[in-house]
Amino acid sequence: MNEKVTTEQESMDAYMIRAIIKAKNKEKAAEKKLIRVGFLVIFSLISLTVYVFKNWMHWFQVEGSIFQTIITDPYILFLTILFIITFAWLQQVTLKFEKAEKDYDQLKEDMIDRAADIWSSPDDWKKRPDIFRELKEKHDINLYHK
Repeated sequence: MNEKVTTEQESMDAYMIRAIIKAKNKEKAAEKKLIRVGFLVIFSLISLTVYVFKNWMHWFQVEGSIFQTIITDPYILFLTILFIITFAWLQQVTLKFEKAEKDYDQLKEDMIDRAADIWSSPDDWKKRPDIFRELKEKHDINLYHK
């Protein structure tokens, strides 16, 4: 019976460690995607701004309404739609990143709070600093504090 408890304990340790590593990797991937999409939004906004400034004087020289000239310009329409789409995508990716960050933080806090239960035996408790150090060095997961 004692052997079964030890096996269950080891599997719980390994499960929790795998879960927190998976959550951290998911958070890192979401952060990278957020940065890439952010650059796309900035690029589309810069493209729109450069095009507007480049053609600003031309629009004033054309007969008719400047508003009508801007609205009928296909490049303005394309760049504006591109900016709106990338901005909406950025909002969606931001929500996913915040969810991944929240999940990771909750798992980390739970693991810190339940450390005494997870590493309940004296031998496991002695191995805990080595596991924490390895998680910090390899995966940038700091379980020493919330």
